[in-house]
Amino acid sequence: AFPKDLNEFLFKPWTIITYAFFHSGLWHLLGNMLILYYASQYFLNYFSEKRLLNYYFLGAISGALLFMLGYNVFPAFQGTGRSTLIGASAAVMAVLVGIAAHVPDLRIRMMFIGSIKFWYIAAFLVVLDIIQIPFGNPGGHLAHLGGALLGYVYTKQLAKGKDIGSGFEKFADWVGGLFTSNPKS
Repeated sequence: AFPKDLNEFLFKPWTIITYAFFHSGLWHLLGNMLILYYASQYFLNYFSEKRLLNYYFLGAISGALLFMLGYNVFPAFQGTGRSTLIGASAAVMAVLVGIAAHVPDLRIRMMFIGSIKFWYIAAFLVVLDIIQIPFGNPGGHLAHLGGALLGYVYTKQLAKGKDIGSGFEKFADWVGGLFTSNPKS
């Protein structure tokens, strides 16, 4: 779990990634994975698998950082005790908002609703998170917003020809290279 306390995080820096792989229950996991599955199907029509991983991991990192910032800066969160963050929601929001920002007019057929623009779905979820901050799980909603912000900014920067995830991609390739064997001559 990702802690709200900076000192605790400094002794467990891996939690900025690992928290996105743990969930509070089956429905939490199932909801995140269903949204990730459908959003990534559209995402992969326009971007590569490596870029999907960039969005996912950078969304998780930005969600964690906004969570920590919110709990340590805003007075409303003072005295909340020990709060931690778990779940892939920030990463999933980065992918969802990222593809919605790239192709906002893409229409999706939904049961009982009909055809709706992809961007409306993403915007609805972002507004829902903003509204729900005071009513429960504020840290989770802050993290969702951090992931959504990353997805939006990343997509807009790509449209300008700037890949803000290229450094992370190189780092991920380096880490992956540690686990592959090189054939000896």
